[in-house]
Amino acid sequence: MITSKYCLNILLSLLAISTSLISGCKTQQTPGAENGAPIFQDDFNDPQSGWFVYKADSSKGGAYEQGAYSVWSVGKNKIIVLNPKTNQELGNFAVEVDLRTTSTLTGALMGIIYRLDKDGNYYRFAITDNRTFYVGQGGRNGLENELEPMTYSDIIKPGNEYNHLKVVCSGENQDFYINGSKLATITDNTSLKGELCISFGNWSPSENYTFTNFKLYSLK
Repeated sequence: MITSKYCLNILLSLLAISTSLISGCKTQQTPGAENGAPIFQDDFNDPQSGWFVYKADSSKGGAYEQGAYSVWSVGKNKIIVLNPKTNQELGNFAVEVDLRTTSTLTGALMGIIYRLDKDGNYYRFAITDNRTFYVGQGGRNGLENELEPMTYSDIIKPGNEYNHLKVVCSGENQDFYINGSKLATITDNTSLKGELCISFGNWSPSENYTFTNFKLYSLK
């Protein structure tokens, strides 16, 4: 098992924010993939449920707040939020979460990092506040390969509304859903098992984010 400290150190050195071009919309209305046995669910009403609480400073912070987890960032920061219950080598799984920015500025990136393995390989599924989504695969060198380029979709809700993200991983196959619609599928075997966390990054002067309704399931 990879330790949370190990995960934190790798991610803080790796998370690069993509500002790739916006391309055409791709949508496919499909039902969500069937979930398996629950590993961990959180509605954030219990502040002792295990998420790492950032000690606030002048540049960033994060804490439980009114049934959600709130993150704030000043400057071009990258923030990851961990929970020991996701600190395990997840292989076949489904994860879903509601995410939003509460800032009036633009320049927010928010999503899920998963299958972070002991060699530093990982995947990221993220959305931006300009209604684009992205799938990348990264490593220790801090670079991310675009597996699904930054793509506009009107399925993504604008402004400060919550968007529901879901990733379903089964072997080399990965499916990506936003607000109940399947927007992408990739096949890649760079990393087949690893840890998971929620990630945020911004290239605006400051951003505020919240996430809630986190659910993690194991799949056969």
